[in-house]
Amino acid sequence: MVQDDSAIRILNSELERLKDAAESAEARYEYRTAVAYYTEALRLSDLAPEERFALLNGRAMALVRRGDMVRHPAEREALTGLARQMGDRRRLAEAMAVHGYYTGIRGGNYRSQAEADEAIKLAETLDDDRLRAFAHLVQAVRNYAIDNIDTVWELCEQALQFARRSGSEQALFEALA
Repeated sequence: MVQDDSAIRILNSELERLKDAAESAEARYEYRTAVAYYTEALRLSDLAPEERFALLNGRAMALVRRGDMVRHPAEREALTGLARQMGDRRRLAEAMAVHGYYTGIRGGNYRSQAEADEAIKLAETLDDDRLRAFAHLVQAVRNYAIDNIDTVWELCEQALQFARRSGSEQALFEALA
């Protein structure tokens, strides 16, 4: 039993080290490095579904920020599939918003609009202002990409209001960026 506890502590320590390294790399805009750390962390065995989702989500966002248009669709499928398997609507909304953002910055399409709409609806039912803020930003990016400028400012204002209400510094940073 002592060996099992020791192995779990080592695994948790390695996981924390890799997550910290990935987040630190992202803070320095080193997205390629962040992706590598997230990937290494995902190779660790016995990850709880919540932990796996957080790592996949981190890697997906690093891929988006890096402009990796090849790998992101597979990440999105993994994220939404895991959220559905977990029965977690909050994570499903987050995964859909992340993918909506990705497709929005690539020029938007009907699927990105539908996913962003669904993410907003889920955020509304969950009463989650942080998620509402992100989903509205996704809508703004998508509308900007298709030259629907009239709605962009309104969506950005809504995102900013939700971000402020959420109390999340990350949401506020994203809304102001």
